[in-house]
This record gives sequence, structure tokens and C-alpha cells, in this order.
Amino acid sequence: MIVNPENFSIFWLVVGALAYGWVLVRAVRRAQWWRLRDPTDLNVLLASTVGVLLMWLLNANFADD
Repeated sequence: MIVNPENFSIFWLVVGALAYGWVLVRAVRRAQWWRLRDPTDLNVLLASTVGVLLMWLLNANFADD
């Protein structure tokens, strides 16, 4: 999906960035980092990170066409 940046005003881009930043900061501060000592939880984190990066790369390749 290719999004035309001219369809969005600066106001909505700033509001979206602030909302995303607020959710990200809350998630990082409330995370239970001590649980990553368990290999199962660490594997879930790493697998989900790789999955997100893979989907992002696939989306970037399709957007170039």
C-alpha cells in the first residue's frame, strides 16, 4: 500500500507520532524485563522481532513496485 503524504496534514502526522511515542514509552517502562531471563520468553521476543522486520522488508519490497 502506497500512502500519498499529500493526503495528510502536518497536524495529523504530529498527532499520530505523539500517540505512537506515548504508547511506546508506556510499553517500555511497564515491560517486565526480568522475564527475559527465561529462554522461552526471550525466544518469543526474538521471534516476534524477526517477524516484524521480515514483514516490514516485504512491505518495502512491494511498495517499490
